[in-house]
Amino acid sequence: MNTGFAQFDAYDVFDSKCVLCHTIGMGDLKGPDLIGVTERRQQDWLIRFIQSSQSMIEAGDPVAVELFAKYNQTEMQDWDYSEGEIIELLNYISTFSGSAVTDNEIVTDSASKDSKQILLDELNAIIEYYKDKKRKNISILDIETGEALFTGQLSFNNGAEVCVNCHNVIEIDTLNLNPSAFEIAQKYPDRIIDVSKKPPSKIMRGVYKDHELDDLEIKYISYYLESISENGLTVKKKINFNKIIAFSLLFLLIFSIVDLKFRKVIKLKQIHYAIILLVFVYFSNEVYLSAKNLSLSENYEPVQPIKFSHKIHAGSNRINCIYCHSSVTESKIAGIPPANVCMNCHKAVKSGTISGKYEINKIYESINTNTPIEWIQVHNLPDHVFFSHAQHVKAGKRECADCHGKVEEMERVRQVADLSMGWCLDCHRTSMVNSDSNDYYISLYKHSDLQNRKLNVEDIGGNDCQRCHY
Repeated sequence: MNTGFAQFDAYDVFDSKCVLCHTIGMGDLKGPDLIGVTERRQQDWLIRFIQSSQSMIEAGDPVAVELFAKYNQTEMQDWDYSEGEIIELLNYISTFSGSAVTDNEIVTDSASKDSKQILLDELNAIIEYYKDKKRKNISILDIETGEALFTGQLSFNNGAEVCVNCHNVIEIDTLNLNPSAFEIAQKYPDRIIDVSKKPPSKIMRGVYKDHELDDLEIKYISYYLESISENGLTVKKKINFNKIIAFSLLFLLIFSIVDLKFRKVIKLKQIHYAIILLVFVYFSNEVYLSAKNLSLSENYEPVQPIKFSHKIHAGSNRINCIYCHSSVTESKIAGIPPANVCMNCHKAVKSGTISGKYEINKIYESINTNTPIEWIQVHNLPDHVFFSHAQHVKAGKRECADCHGKVEEMERVRQVADLSMGWCLDCHRTSMVNSDSNDYYISLYKHSDLQNRKLNVEDIGGNDCQRCHY
């Protein structure tokens, strides 16, 4: 097969071709995980296998035959790459396993020992790095210099883009698809310098192309990220205007009572009575609103374990809600998709246009560690309330947006309605029963007294107490 690549780029080739069947360190797909493959197999064998695996199988190569049987006789297509291009691809794969291959290299036991030595050397380098850090007693000035570089107060020597343009250092309410400075520091606690020198994502490599950071800049940034790892992101204090108003009114109330009884600075008593009445009305209204909104969570927007954007998936990519929430027409609950549903697409889509691989890799981590993703439920009803998605979506023909709002426009899902009993009852009073091509209601309209009448949900008992409370 002629690939048609004018200029060979190992990353692009792997990300567009190999990734459909293989991962590097994230488990088997249709084919084997390629982590350490350059250490397990000889280079000549790998070149021949990539160029024509079926020829090797037909020739009876024992390893090729074994792999073919192990992976359900899945045929790997032939690739018309030169030996030099395949060596470049193998070098790319080997960067994930600690050693690179060279021309005509044969992997032997001694080479395996060399790879172990390399890992030991890297471990010792990390230990020495932290010993060196302790010896040097990193100063506040070092950390502040790193912060200035990260946030753009100081420019990088080679004109690299400012880190904070993508990686926030302050707690934010909006969704940033890129990892925050804290997430980076937590993800790579011992590899900050290594990650800065050799970025793991294509997006980062593009940003740093021809704009590499020098060793001193990387060192200062690593100091700053370590401080963030220990102390967390900066949290901006929000002004609580309700508290300010409440304390101001309390002060006025105390002043009015004291002045009315003792000081009598203000001669006109009606002013004191007006202030007392104003304070009483304000706090009575606050008590009423608190009681009314008890257990209601309008505008609730929790931070999820994976930065999943409905705006991208349901909006830009037009993925139907039912594809992920498949039980919505048959069950009481809409259902949260398991990781294997995500993998239907993300077997092939391993890098986001904006977010790169950071968030998508969390899906692979969940599968590889057999740990479920702990999504946080956004829409919650009290335990004494019965609600069925199937009744509303399948029988009632309601659209998802009727209750959940325009989810396809939300980066992070939030609750747009208060979901109070009054809100539900109002909907039942105004929603007409749709019997067109709807078997659920056909028998209802067979009654002679209902044939020429339009009914709303309240008319058929939708607002009866026992419908939702039983």
